This record gives sequence, C-alpha cells and structure tokens, in this order.
Amino acid sequence: MATEIMDAHTMVTQRERHEEMEIHVDRVYTEKPKLHPLLIDHVIQNIVRQLINENEDGSVLNSRLVCHLWDEIATRSLQSHSNKTMHFGKYFRSPEILLNFIHYLHSSTTLESFPIGQFYLCEDIFKSCHTHIVQKFLFNCGSLITSLTIRLDSQSDMKVSDLDYDKLTLVNLKSVIFDDRRLVTRVNNSSLETSQTGPSTLLEVLVKCSPNLQKLTVIHPPSSMYDDDETIITQNTEAEINVAEMLVNNCPKYLSCLSLDIKFNDKVFSTLTSLPVNLAELKLSLRESTFSKESLNKLMLSQKGSLRELRLCSMGTKSHFELTFPSLPHLELLELHSWDSQIQGVTFSNFSYLKHFPSLKSLVLHTWSEHSSWVQFFPAAYFGTVPPMSSLKLPQNFMYPAMIQNLSWLYPNLKSLDLHYSPTTAIIIQRVFHYFRDNLEELRIRDSLPREKFDVCLDPLFTGLPQSVCEKILKNRIFDPDPNSNLLLKLKHRPSLLDLKKLRKLNIEDMLRHETYVTDVTGYLVLLQMPSLRHLNMGRSQMDDECLGHLAKKYPTNMMKELQVPKAPRRMDSHSSSSSSMMSSSISAFCSSSVDLFNKCVIF
Repeated sequence: MATEIMDAHTMVTQRERHEEMEIHVDRVYTEKPKLHPLLIDHVIQNIVRQLINENEDGSVLNSRLVCHLWDEIATRSLQSHSNKTMHFGKYFRSPEILLNFIHYLHSSTTLESFPIGQFYLCEDIFKSCHTHIVQKFLFNCGSLITSLTIRLDSQSDMKVSDLDYDKLTLVNLKSVIFDDRRLVTRVNNSSLETSQTGPSTLLEVLVKCSPNLQKLTVIHPPSSMYDDDETIITQNTEAEINVAEMLVNNCPKYLSCLSLDIKFNDKVFSTLTSLPVNLAELKLSLRESTFSKESLNKLMLSQKGSLRELRLCSMGTKSHFELTFPSLPHLELLELHSWDSQIQGVTFSNFSYLKHFPSLKSLVLHTWSEHSSWVQFFPAAYFGTVPPMSSLKLPQNFMYPAMIQNLSWLYPNLKSLDLHYSPTTAIIIQRVFHYFRDNLEELRIRDSLPREKFDVCLDPLFTGLPQSVCEKILKNRIFDPDPNSNLLLKLKHRPSLLDLKKLRKLNIEDMLRHETYVTDVTGYLVLLQMPSLRHLNMGRSQMDDECLGHLAKKYPTNMMKELQVPKAPRRMDSHSSSSSSMMSSSISAFCSSSVDLFNKCVIF
C-alpha cells in the first residue's frame, strides 16, 4: 500500500482530464501551479479503497505507514493550497483568464473538490463590458466560494441591474470584503458625480444571496478631499446611512463579525442599533467621524450580551467624539487604534475594569499618539477583583518606566506582552524582564517609527552586561560551551532576557530592522540558554554563520530560513560612537520625568 502512495504521481496520466487540469490550474494558482496528484479525487478514492481492503487482513502496521506518508506528502500540499486566494483583474490576471477558469470548472468534475475557495476580484472585473463574466462566475462557481473580496473604483461602471441574480444563492460564502471607492468621483476637477449603480447595490445583492454569511467588511472612502463642497458631504452621509439601513433590513442571521470603515455620525449609529443579530466581533474605523458619546454607547449596549471583540480604529486629527463605555460583561478583546500624532479631539470617559470589562483578556493600544488619554487604562490603584488580562499591547510612545511595576500587579495573569523599542525606552524593557519574570510566556518587541536612526548594539539590553564587557566577550570569543554553567548568570548585574524563565515565544524581528542589531553575544549567552523558549523570530542581524546554525537547529521554524541570508555590513555613522552614552542619559531622564505623570493616573 505504501508503494502505491509513492507511485501516485504516475496515476495522473490515467485520465486525460487531469492532464488538462494541470494546464489550466497552472494559469490560475498563485504560487504552486500544479495540484498534487495525491489530492485528485479518484486517486484518493483508490487509496482509501485499498487501505480498507488491506485492513481486512489486520495490517495495522501498514495502515500506520500509509497515514504517515499521507501526512508527510499530501497534508502539507493540501494546507498550502487551502490558504491561498485567487486574484483576478488589474495587476494579477485578466478577466479573460477568469472566464477560462470558469469554463474549465464548469466542464469538469473537479468543482466540488477544488481546494481553493477564496477569491479576490479587482476593479476592472466590474467594467460594463465584463458583466457576463461576473454573471457566470457567481452562478457557475457560487458553490465553491467561501471568501470573496471585491474592490471597486471609478472605472467599475458595471450596472448591477444587468445581472440576473434572482435565483443566485451563495450557500457556502462565509466572508465578504466589499471595498467600494466609487462613492464620490471628481470629474474634470470641477464637477462631481456619484457612481451609476449606487454605492451599495452590489453589496446588497451579495448580502441577500448569502444566507450563511458570518463575516462582513464594508469599506467606503472618506470625504476629506471634498470638504470644501457641502453637497458632496451631504451625499456621502446619505450613502453611509443607506449602507446602515441595508444591513439592518437584509442582515444574514448568522452574521457574527462586522467591520465598517465609513464616516460615522449619530444617525448612522442610531440605525445600526437596530441590527437584528448578535455580533461577537465589531470593528469600527472612526476617522473623520463626529458623534455624541451616547450614540456609540447605545450601539455597544445593544450588543452587550454577545460582543467579545471590540476594535475602534483609525482615530485621527479629524475625529471628534468622547468614548464612553457601557458594561460589556463578555468582552474579551478591546483595541484602540490611531496613527495620528495628535488626537486631541478624542477623549475617554472614566471607566472601571470590574464594572465595564470584567472578562477582558486582551487590551491593544495600537497608537503612537503623544496624547496621554490612554494612561487611564493603567490605574495607579485598583480595588476589587483584578481583570483576567492575559495579553497587552502597549502604545508606541509608552515612556513611563515607573508604570511597569504597577502593570505587573494590575495584570498578574499577563502571558503575552507587545511593546515598542527606542534608545530612550530601554529601561522599560529591562523592567519588563524583572517584573514579569515569573509569568510572561510571549514577548514581541517592535521598533518605533524612527525619526532618527542610531547604530545601537542591543547586546547589553538582552544580556544585562555593560557594553564594554559585551565587546570584550565578542572580541575574544569567550563563549561558554557548557549550557549548564551559563556564563551570563555569573557576570550580569542588570535584568536580562534570560530572567523570563517561562518565555516560550520571542519576536524581535521588527526591532532589528533598522540600525539596531545583536551579535553572537546575545545568541550564545541568551537565546541558546533559554530552557522554555520554543519559537524565535528575529532575522539574521549581525550574528555569524556558526551561531546562526545553532539557533536554526534549536528554533527551526523561523530561523532555518535565515541561514540563506548573507550577513549585512553594518553602517557606521556619527551616532555610533555615542549610542551607549545617549541611551544611558535618556534612560535616567525619562525615569525621573515619568514619575509625575504616573502619580496623576486615575484611581479606580
């Protein structure tokens, strides 16, 4: 039976249709063009049939060998195909190739077993001249589609009224991303007009024809570039209200994840409050939005019985509102996202973890704003049951070392921490090594968006050794070959990465993308000595091949590929000679300046 699996490649030639299949699939697969022979339907049937027959003789050992070979050869191939998305249009494949793909699937028996169900249709697919292609795709491949992404722009002039969708049913469609950039179009830099088909007609068709839809993302363009024209702002607002009304009137009963990137106001929120479904995930992009604190509060309140993930994103300089949270007893993830440096128009009402988020497990403050409103998420004192927080993402401009100890007792169950590095925040990372040494299992350190680049060696940060000692160890190659005698534990005098005894996952790849780097000192004295570490993602940095080879052997999942990357030359500039002194002076300055703000935190 094992030999039949190994010879399965030759079975492709037994049927002429599978030779044709390889030709067509070669044109449409994203990365690996050919379907593995072991995944062809009649090959699978024959293998299973033979396996059953041989099992009648009680050959358990043979069955074990067959399953082992199947997992080694076929399972990996199936997984590599199942995660792919087939792109059509624009920079990928022409509408004509999509038509050929439709004809092939319709004329063969491979439709039900085709391993890809995720599709991305670009703007030019929806031109009026391609209406028949869209019609055939939806009807002939409708049962195949599980995920569909549609992007429209000003050139997408197809009239949905020309589609015959009365009998269309996309029974397997679970996820839709509808990115409509046609909402408002400037013509000749003077006149303005809306799209011919309306902003949500095609979206309404997809929602109505997808009874099992579970995840919906709607994206419409902001109106910032037309703020000087009151007519356009009115049209834009009416269109977004229409989207909200369409969702309320045609909402699929299984919809559990909703993401909206539109311009919100009180009327839009008031309409969405009537959604007839219980959402588990809600994501709102609030750029350029202005509304009263009661309107969003009512929407969240209407979903309090089911909402588990809440993401409020894209808050910016043109956002004007106050966030006030109702009691959300089942909320497990809260994300606040902003990339603008100034968000003075956004404020947060006082809240209590115990009262408003008693079940919160993950807090994501994905922002680099210098605005300090987010500080109230870290109260200086907490009374009552501590929140069951297990995952925390700190803001990019988190520069308050005095808060780290506070966080360690505020979130005693914290297992995963995500934070940013800059030369001025090294003391914060050292305090993380010390105060979270007993419970942290996952750590990701990102690089801050650099306004200046510094040539900084991070060996002292990760090892806890002075810069001079690290340089001496590297120069003389003083690496202890016996892991049980750990040289670092004998020399270090500051907290180090090695203090995180339970750390299982470490990701510092983004941290090392610019001028910061690590050497063999960190590799040998820290990364190879961590007993619980199982996953390491860091890139090559300035480590030699020998050290990198040891790391690849211990952490093959991510580090094996780094063996093929050549060691990049390090750029030396005027900053390199003063990097260590700059880091030390910055650390002391921020330590003293952060105490005042820390003492002003809201007490709950």
